[in-house]
Amino acid sequence: MKLRFSRYSSLILSLLLFSYSHAKAQIVGDWQEGSKIVSSSYRNKYTFRSNGTFAYNTDEEDGLRSIISLEGLYKLKKDSLFLKPLYYVENRGTHLDRSMITTGNNSWEMSGGKNVKKKVLNPVWYSLIFKQNSVKSLIEIDYVPYYKIHR
Repeated sequence: MKLRFSRYSSLILSLLLFSYSHAKAQIVGDWQEGSKIVSSSYRNKYTFRSNGTFAYNTDEEDGLRSIISLEGLYKLKKDSLFLKPLYYVENRGTHLDRSMITTGNNSWEMSGGKNVKKKVLNPVWYSLIFKQNSVKSLIEIDYVPYYKIHR
C-alpha cells in the first residue's frame, strides 16, 4: 500500500511541476503592450526569463517618465501573475526641454540627467490578473494585451 501511494504521489508531483514549468515556459521572452510591431522604440514591455526573473521597461517615447524600468522576481499560478520588484531605474533629469526626436508627450522631455539604479525598500509580492490567450503570442496582464515580440 505504501508503495502504491508513493508512486501516485510522485506522479502527481511530476505533473504539477511539469504544468508549472510549461506555463512558465510559455511566457518566457519579450512582451510589448498593445502591438507586436516594434517601431523605432519599444512601448511598455515585460521581459520574463526562465530563471524566474522579470524586467518591465516603460515606453521609450515618453520623455517625461521618471521610472525607466523595474527588475525582480515572478511566479505564475493559474490565472495570477505574481511580481516582486527588487530594483528600479530612475531618470534624474535636471531640466525640462523640447526633444529633437518625437516623444509621447508632444516632444517634452526631462534631459541633462542620468539614470540611477535603486533597490526597492521592503519589496513585496504583487498579484496581477493573468490570461494566456489561445494565440500563444498574446497574453493579458490586468486586462492589458501584451504581444510576444522578437528582437
